[in-house]
Amino acid sequence: MSHQKINLGKSGETLAANYLLNKGYKILERNFRAGKLGEIDLVCRDPDKKTIVFVEVKTRHNLNYGWPEESITYLKLEHLYAAVEMYLTKN
Repeated sequence: MSHQKINLGKSGETLAANYLLNKGYKILERNFRAGKLGEIDLVCRDPDKKTIVFVEVKTRHNLNYGWPEESITYLKLEHLYAAVEMYLTKN
């Protein structure tokens, strides 16, 4: 992956984290690695401290390749579910 794409992804994650922090969320973890399943970009606790929120960040320069949510395939969703289970088991 090019440095440009990596930097775009990191800045998108930082924007998302700052947005959530400003809304009162606590960032519990960034880039939680779940082995071959990939990673969870942000793990947060909501302001009421009752819910853990798992955030997948998709950053785009434009919509030439579609909306960010369209890039979440069935396989990616399966990996995210498994990564969430792994996080909850470990924590």
